[in-house]
Amino acid sequence: MKPYCKRIGSILSISFVLAAAADAATYQVERMSAFDSALITITLDEPSQEFRMPAWAPGDYELFNYGKLLSRVAFSLDGKAAEAKKSASDPNLWVIPGGADEVVYRVKESAGNFSPNLRVKSSEIFVSGPGVLGWFKGHADEKQTLFVKQGRNETAFCALPAGENRAGYASYLAEDYDQLIDSPFVVGADVEVHTFDVGGKPHMIVSCGGLPTVDGPSWQSMVTPIVLEAQKLFGNLPYSQYGFICDFGGRGGGLEHKDSTRLGLFSRNPMRAQGLVAHEYVHTFNVKR
Repeated sequence: MKPYCKRIGSILSISFVLAAAADAATYQVERMSAFDSALITITLDEPSQEFRMPAWAPGDYELFNYGKLLSRVAFSLDGKAAEAKKSASDPNLWVIPGGADEVVYRVKESAGNFSPNLRVKSSEIFVSGPGVLGWFKGHADEKQTLFVKQGRNETAFCALPAGENRAGYASYLAEDYDQLIDSPFVVGADVEVHTFDVGGKPHMIVSCGGLPTVDGPSWQSMVTPIVLEAQKLFGNLPYSQYGFICDFGGRGGGLEHKDSTRLGLFSRNPMRAQGLVAHEYVHTFNVKR
């Protein structure tokens, strides 16, 4: 079984644990399908006096001020409520004068210009980090470990490198907060991952969005010459693995990331996606690096 794809069980929640040598942060995300939202809990080893949400997502070309999407924001320190003030001038900033080592908030579904930030369904959740995951000042540059809890017969995908084994979790490693939120992930009963090798590195066709089984080999045949041509043009493949997240039947368009891309598609015919795939894939060389 591949480290980036695990089937374990009916998903009730998704938990993220980010750990570093010091000042580790723990992210826990639970989907709330009845409210089209997710419940986020972030816990620190050491308190911080500022919490932020991103203002935008690279590649979406617009300020979205994702702090506006949060509700029921509550900070605490050592298990007790901590007073916090939302900035009057910055919608993405909360100031906690006495410090906090935990925040709990609800974030609603949203989308940028080309990709959803959060989509919550009864059988699947898709997360693109900037619109969902905030950070505490002083913790953004830490090495982080991501554990994604999943239930029986659910598949998870994220392009981050695999982390340590832990029963009941898919585990990933991030160098810092920027890499974490630049690595979208999807978990669900209908998620499928087709893995193949190009240029000595694994590539994945990840199908999600609720459509029936996608013909992985056909998509592989379409993608492979695109990867080989880019390798020839740019000289190397600058990632350890790469995922084409094929979001069928959802919002159209695509958004590039360093080690993956989310592609909004309306047809399972790979040749109809050839131009979009090539466009977004080239961005991993030109724009993201």
